[in-house]
Amino acid sequence: AEIARSRGAPAAAAELLELAIGLGGDTPERRIQSAAYRFNAGDAEGVRAVLEQIVKQLSLGSPRAAALRLLGQWSLLDGSSREAADLLDRALGDVEEDLGLRAQILIPLSFALLNIGDRDRAAHCVDDAVADAEAHGQPDLLSQALGMQVMVRFLLGAGLDAPRLQRARELEDAQAPVSAQLSPRMHRAILLAGTGRLEQARSEMHAIRRSYIERGEESELMMLAFHSGLNEIWRGDFAEAALTADDAMERALLLGRDLPLSVAHMLRAAVAAYTGREDEARREADQALAVGERCDSPGLVTVWPVATLGFLDISLANYNAALTTLKPLVRVFSGASKGTEIFVAPFLPDAIEAMIGLGNFNDAEPLIDTLESNGRR
Repeated sequence: AEIARSRGAPAAAAELLELAIGLGGDTPERRIQSAAYRFNAGDAEGVRAVLEQIVKQLSLGSPRAAALRLLGQWSLLDGSSREAADLLDRALGDVEEDLGLRAQILIPLSFALLNIGDRDRAAHCVDDAVADAEAHGQPDLLSQALGMQVMVRFLLGAGLDAPRLQRARELEDAQAPVSAQLSPRMHRAILLAGTGRLEQARSEMHAIRRSYIERGEESELMMLAFHSGLNEIWRGDFAEAALTADDAMERALLLGRDLPLSVAHMLRAAVAAYTGREDEARREADQALAVGERCDSPGLVTVWPVATLGFLDISLANYNAALTTLKPLVRVFSGASKGTEIFVAPFLPDAIEAMIGLGNFNDAEPLIDTLESNGRR
């Protein structure tokens, strides 16, 4: 099973492990590992049922915490950050004295908390993850904790900690099977895009995509599609962005899950808006929002299609419509004014422009001041 996994055949690895279990090698750890292989091969629904059964059968302790951790991590990938946070909190209650597993739980928990707006706890969790990983002494786990710490702090408005990110990359095991969500290599690519180094980001994302395809990890490619699609739009390469969006749609339909489908519609909407196809942009954005309502990750799902609709109306000088669309996002944003990075507040410049277009200068000025002071800082 391990050899099959290492050569990029997670489905075959799961089958081999299940044969071993059937021949008398049944342990909770092996069933959890088999579920992980199944998930990597794209069988999300089957995996969830298996892990939920394992959780019911086990009493408190590390094996149950490990199963809950995987359920929580995959809930994040499925678009339910609130459910992910609940599952990961349950895992944290079961973890006992296992510092390594505790760090593995805290790393995705911090990201889930960020997505549901619990910023203070997200920051505390990722700091605790780094401390536990340091104490545990496993370099690859510490690299994941440091990478997520840099990412969370960046999204909270603390800027880019380049030395810490470099340390995370140096400690990373390039051969270890790590979800894109937790990979310092992926964190670096995202942060390159978020700080305007778009060509470097493109090169790194292409390399990461190749490595996941070679390892047969289809479930990881949607996160890459999301960030690659945005990066191509920011580069102004709308033809490449359209190819990325179409590929994302094809994969989303095969996976049959809500978050991938919402991402694919969102990318198509953004490409259509930037290339002047108004009706298509509205249709795709509305579909992204409709599918996204079934998820529970407002930071991931809702912001981007709404931002696209606001941008579209600004482009058409429909300032009143743009502001009506973007106002709910502006209201939520005002409580987190230090975080104005493009991944957090892509809608903000268009909302300000709409306010100016309508003569609402008193509303626009504080937001401009926030952008300016954060830019200086």
